[in-house]
Amino acid sequence: MKVRTGFVSNSSTTSFCIIGVDTTWATEKLLQACGHDKEWFQETAGFGSAEADNGMMMFYGEYDNGPSWAGLDAETLLVDKTLPQAREWFVKYIQDKLGVVLLLDSVRLCHGEAGDG
Repeated sequence: MKVRTGFVSNSSTTSFCIIGVDTTWATEKLLQACGHDKEWFQETAGFGSAEADNGMMMFYGEYDNGPSWAGLDAETLLVDKTLPQAREWFVKYIQDKLGVVLLLDSVRLCHGEAGDG
């Protein structure tokens, strides 16, 4: 029997699981730190990714509203870290690589579905 362990997506939405943030202030700061703005996000149809100094920062949200979530792939981070360790690593990484200071309490495992559907 085959068991699917990943996310399923279609053409209008995508499922995600990231270590990151889900506040407007933080997602906008991270978007700017990666050199992008809301228009870029809208051009990516509501789920874009941007190079964050050798790490791929992912942005998700509804097309019209801008990004609601920003972070790094949880599956990759959780290979060799516990969730608390991954949260601490993320805060340090974001400050070192992008110059954005995040509070540890604002970083969490974010998951959901985003897009225009």
